[in-house]
Amino acid sequence: MKNYLKKTMTTLTVGFIIALTSPVIAQEGNMDKNPKQLTAEERAQKRTDKMTKQLELTEEQAKKVYEINLEHVKKMDALKAERKAQNEKTKSELDKVLTEKQKKKAEELRQKRKEKQKSKR
Repeated sequence: MKNYLKKTMTTLTVGFIIALTSPVIAQEGNMDKNPKQLTAEERAQKRTDKMTKQLELTEEQAKKVYEINLEHVKKMDALKAERKAQNEKTKSELDKVLTEKQKKKAEELRQKRKEKQKSKR
């Protein structure tokens, strides 16, 4: 009976330790994968590596695909920056027209919209 209890406790302890450490290890593994922290070159390379593996690209094809991906990523970054600047300009112009109460309400609506978009992801 003592042996059975000892084995059960050992198994439970090991299981408990694994259950607690697994999420931490999983998070650490994904920390370097945040696309927002990667450079354009790194994102293009990551996309190219994935395509190379999935499509079985030759080395020559992979080089060409990398150049295409790099150009695409850089254009998308430029568009994102342009969109952000336009949004800021629009907000600034609206703030000149709105009352303080309306500005506050508009900001609350923006925050709700952001939260809704985040929950969809």
